[in-house]
Amino acid sequence: MAKSEDLESEDNEDSKKKKTATKKVAKKATKKVAKKATKKVAKKATKKVAKKATKKVAKKAT
Repeated sequence: MAKSEDLESEDNEDSKKKKTATKKVAKKATKKVAKKATKKVAKKATKKVAKKATKKVAKKAT
């Protein structure tokens, strides 16, 4: 009986470690995806602002 209990506790620890590792990896991946998405949104916003500014300058020059 003692052996089976030891095995069960080892399995539990292994699964806990795996879950923790999975969570960490998922967290990192989520951060990377969020960073990329933020960059894309920022890039689009910057382009729009630049376009508007260019139009205004062109209008004034005309």
